Amino acid sequence: MRKRFFHTPEFHILNHDKEKKVTWLELFYDLIYVAAFIQLGDTFAKNISIDYFFKSAGIFISMWLSWTGFTYYANRLTVDDFPHRIIVFLKMFCVGAMAMSIPNLLNGNYLIFGLSYSSSMMLLSLLHLRAFLQQKVGRDYQIFWGSVFLSVSLIWLFSLIFDQLYFIGWGIGALIVFVSPTLIKAREMNEFYELDFEHLSERYGLLTIIVLGESFVKVLSSLTAVGTGGVEILQASFALLLTCSVWWIYFDDIAGAELKKGKFSMVTWLFTHLPLQFAIVLIGVGIKKIVSLDINDVIIMKYAITLGGAIGVVLISTAIIDSVTSRKYSELGDGTRIGVRVLSGILIILLTFVSHSLTTFWFIFSCLFICLFQVLFDIFYSPVDISDKDETTPSHEFHKRKIHTKPETIKNSFNLNPIRKGLPNNYKKDLYFYFVEATWLQIFVALFFIYILSNVLFAGLYLLTPNSISNGLNSFSNAFFFSVQTMSTIGYGTLSPTGFYSNLIVTIEAVFGIVGVALITGMLFAKISRPSSKILFSEKMINSPINGKNAISFRVSNTRGNDIVEASMSFSVLIDEITTEGEFIRRVKDLKLVRKRTPFFRLSWLITHEIDETSPLYEIDLTSGKVVSFLANLVGHDGTYSSTIYAQKNYHYSDIEEGKYFEDIIEHLDDGRMLINYENFNKFKTT
Repeated sequence: MRKRFFHTPEFHILNHDKEKKVTWLELFYDLIYVAAFIQLGDTFAKNISIDYFFKSAGIFISMWLSWTGFTYYANRLTVDDFPHRIIVFLKMFCVGAMAMSIPNLLNGNYLIFGLSYSSSMMLLSLLHLRAFLQQKVGRDYQIFWGSVFLSVSLIWLFSLIFDQLYFIGWGIGALIVFVSPTLIKAREMNEFYELDFEHLSERYGLLTIIVLGESFVKVLSSLTAVGTGGVEILQASFALLLTCSVWWIYFDDIAGAELKKGKFSMVTWLFTHLPLQFAIVLIGVGIKKIVSLDINDVIIMKYAITLGGAIGVVLISTAIIDSVTSRKYSELGDGTRIGVRVLSGILIILLTFVSHSLTTFWFIFSCLFICLFQVLFDIFYSPVDISDKDETTPSHEFHKRKIHTKPETIKNSFNLNPIRKGLPNNYKKDLYFYFVEATWLQIFVALFFIYILSNVLFAGLYLLTPNSISNGLNSFSNAFFFSVQTMSTIGYGTLSPTGFYSNLIVTIEAVFGIVGVALITGMLFAKISRPSSKILFSEKMINSPINGKNAISFRVSNTRGNDIVEASMSFSVLIDEITTEGEFIRRVKDLKLVRKRTPFFRLSWLITHEIDETSPLYEIDLTSGKVVSFLANLVGHDGTYSSTIYAQKNYHYSDIEEGKYFEDIIEHLDDGRMLINYENFNKFKTT
């Protein structure tokens, strides 16, 4: 029990076993920053220019550093009493004053913003001072960061005296905050006073989703202003899908990722969120402007740079964060995912520089196409998602109680394609392995996106120089189709390169096309040429006497009916055992077969294991839970493919039928020919 009016701040490292949750005060604190970011975006939208961009970026950096300073304080210390709330409320008032003064600041009136920001940093330093005075643990941490924020506050305050130097003073203050986490002292304290990364990740995720929600607000407000006709709704839908794609990319790729170990992993993760979140603010500005344009008109370049550049920065920023984090259930190596993000970001940025040849519709559609590619990429390469709330049970504990568990649940507890968690990046699947194992649908969808995006890239390169294509009219569509002709070496003759630059790009694209076709052909040939077996296993096993001996049996059949020579079958059982030391262990034991090989496998084959004194199953109750699974593996040489094929089957104890026999499947026609009736393959005799 503690008093609500006044109590000692608790250093979180002392109670690190407890989950650090985001407090209601932190959420309330974020709202004032939402208002400030909305105000910043609206002010920048009124005058989109290079000058206003750099000023807006400086304002965002200042406010973001203020927000980050308090977020890290809340991550390290737990306190919620009257003095703490008063200080936080005062800091919120300072942020509100900063938001209100943004229009005046952009016009050169910096006094109110400077005083407000200096006061907010002073209050942040006061929080650390209070913790230093009341909490004995972590005093070196409080001195370090309290001094950093105090020095920033004084520099900002001192810079207000000089009219021409205040931007320099503000830049020095921001630089101090940027450099401080990289110092050896700061990194040593980060290792000693462990951060609660889950809480920190949640805080930055909440800020990201709040900033992202601003884009929705801007689209809806723009629709109210321009009307809600069919074209406007279509255009707004594209814009909203862009926002949804950005949400997907961040929260499906970054929010649940784990931080890798490294000297600068935490610093990289932290400061990469700055351009990412500022870019999301600019996405809202760009969407607001583009929605108001005629869908068939050539897009205004500064609006295209605002939206496309912001999306490109988001993709590149997520790639950088990907480089210092690892996804729990990703099946593909990090390098491929990072490369796709970077190349896609560069491609969208390239489109902004050739936007003079694009209509509003095609520019938005191109950006959306690239973003949707990121979404499909995540779905295909990370098909499994398990949240931290999903319950997992150690295997030995699960199989201890499996007698009381539903059979279908236990049956799925062991299979040959488990979910992999925590796999080192070097041991994950590479792109070639994925393509060979992927379904044909996944391959063709991936190749379609790669083909379109490649031609978009080269079309953009051609348009960087005016009149680089004869009869091209500086049109993006003509440049795109010229790229298709070049990459496929068609060349109808209507369009042709002019000048050294365009011929250089044609040379590069020709090589790219030749190498690309060779790689795709090799990959498809490798996939097509893989031998596939059509071996059918019975759905059930039987536990019935054969020739007076108790035996378990199942049957297999070569459904193609072609030549499989020297076919061999291995049959094993997976059994849970407890060692004499009391340790749980799972053993694989081979089961001796009546006939384990056949020189010629064309029809069907009854696989039988006799349960006698030499059998690992002797005197074992198959339904007791001790038996985990039965594994059957068939290997043989396929005469058609002239290569080795294999087939596998996993049986569970619930798949065993007691006292039954399989129905005959081989019948004979009147003319003497043999008939295999697969309708009876999984049936049992009724008598």
